[in-house]
Amino acid sequence: MEIILTKQLLGTLIKNGYHYFLSKTSSADLQNCVVHITLKPVKVHPLLHRLPGSYQRYYKLSQELLQMAAGTTGEHITVDLSGIRFERKLQMPSLSKKILKSKFARL
Repeated sequence: MEIILTKQLLGTLIKNGYHYFLSKTSSADLQNCVVHITLKPVKVHPLLHRLPGSYQRYYKLSQELLQMAAGTTGEHITVDLSGIRFERKLQMPSLSKKILKSKFARL
């Protein structure tokens, strides 16, 4: 399941021990100047030369990710939560629930 990156989601992931995010750029819509980025939370520091699957880089939770969560022009950023188990309950505001049901959320 993929949902849109928000500050609340980042906070929940941090509380559950996720401090790194694998990143892949799946497509770029050059006509509309939109870049699609998918982040996958991980708890352990990833090795750059051994990133799984189609992931090209990783981020440590930093100001940059907080800025991404605040919304940046020309980027569509989602978080892949498949296989993620939360020790603490994931609280999604009503807006995120609407987004989850929208065309941007994929199961």
